[in-house]
Amino acid sequence: MDFKDKLHLILTKLEINNNMLAEELSVDVSLVSRWRTGNRFPSERNNHLDLMSHYFYKKSLKDSQLNDLFEVLGQTLPNIKPDEKNTTELIKSWLLSSNVVDNTPLIHDFINKIEFFSSSDSDTTTLINESDESYKYSTSNVYYGKQGKREAISRLLAEALLLEPTTIYIFSDEGISWLTEDITFYFSWTKMLTKLLKKGHKIRIIHTVYKSLNEILNAIEKWLPLYLSGNLEPYYYPKIQDGLFRHSMFIIGDKLALSSTSLTDKIDSSLNYYHTNKENITNLTESFNSLLEMCLPLMSIYTDKNRQGYLDTVQDFYKVCNDTYVYTPTISTVTIPYDLMGEIYENAGCSKEEAIEYQKTRVKNFKECLKTTKYSEVIPLPVIKNIAAGNVHVELTHYFPNGPYAYTKDQYRTHLLNVIKWLEEYENYHVILLDDTLFTDIRIMVKKDYGSIISKISPRPVAFKFLNKGLSDAIFEYLLYNVKEANQKSYDKNIVITKLKEILSHL
Repeated sequence: MDFKDKLHLILTKLEINNNMLAEELSVDVSLVSRWRTGNRFPSERNNHLDLMSHYFYKKSLKDSQLNDLFEVLGQTLPNIKPDEKNTTELIKSWLLSSNVVDNTPLIHDFINKIEFFSSSDSDTTTLINESDESYKYSTSNVYYGKQGKREAISRLLAEALLLEPTTIYIFSDEGISWLTEDITFYFSWTKMLTKLLKKGHKIRIIHTVYKSLNEILNAIEKWLPLYLSGNLEPYYYPKIQDGLFRHSMFIIGDKLALSSTSLTDKIDSSLNYYHTNKENITNLTESFNSLLEMCLPLMSIYTDKNRQGYLDTVQDFYKVCNDTYVYTPTISTVTIPYDLMGEIYENAGCSKEEAIEYQKTRVKNFKECLKTTKYSEVIPLPVIKNIAAGNVHVELTHYFPNGPYAYTKDQYRTHLLNVIKWLEEYENYHVILLDDTLFTDIRIMVKKDYGSIISKISPRPVAFKFLNKGLSDAIFEYLLYNVKEANQKSYDKNIVITKLKEILSHL
């Protein structure tokens, strides 16, 4: 990001408009406008950068937005109130710097982890201690410290397993040493949560504050095997509360609950209260729901159990006219002819008419966006022998009850003909042919400044929709990086068309 982008970001985050900044710096509002458009740069002689850096610090402190400020700066908020001098220097340095953080390795590692896990991992205890022995716990109304929390949670989950399926509410911004220090407890906790999900319980979880992309990815990865079940509904609270006290709530429907409060980094002195009283549980649930209203969705999760929800999400993405990258192991179905789409769905036992109507709507939105924005498919170079052998699957058909569905040679030829036609017809439609696959079991769709969908295709499909801007921007940059690293022949449109016509001649 350059200065104008950084200024726009920090003003938006701290809810400062041009007039407010102009008044604070005693400048004309038109000058602030020119800063934001990049037509002018703040005058060093008039100390504009120093003045605005002090203003950003004071404004964030006054409005309890220090966490927002440090999030923008890519820093972690200190446990004590940040020093004004150091913070203003940090802001000024950030505004002046042009360093770009390379998140490519982070994103590649994250997607690799999604590809590694399978939906069966959420249905088995492959990654969990196979012992049926539960974590030992005592029964009490009050539990003390980290060991007490482990015992209380073990009791809570064990008793929850005896109840009919319900919604489990989880929030904790306390340190996680109570979870990670005792490996026996960690395995027991994971195993019991897996059993609860298999039984039909659903989990609504509020994650703690995220100040960096790395923290977001780490939080998702810790829960990844459970996310694959599709029964977790994750949110995050984007602002810090008070910086001094930490809280936890674990609520099992209207039957059981556990709550605790501790000072920062003093979790071993916490008091953990076990609740069976209906009134207590109701009050805790109301507190959780009030907090939830201030939260943002971390992601939406789709499995083949809610296939239509996934298809609706894909459709919604095509309505948004932003630059788009799509990575798939084969050509994407947005370019498939209507009749062929209907034929494939009909052969799979699905409604031909509904498939054609779905495709018509998607193509209409797709072509409308091509008037103003770029759409780039990043795919491995098709292998003719795999197509002829019926080993190339039609995108999205993993969601069919008996999916996936493979192309016949004639069907692939028909589809490829349409891809070539569109490449020749639409200036903003591109296909990038990679010599090697990035992932064999992953589909990625990302729209700049909007959101992203990462789909794991097999053995049963699961898709994650992210609207977090930082994460989606990093995924967009990741695919853009791989395109730039590819040989120029991979994305030169004329060369790509020639290559696809050559494949066509062998079919």
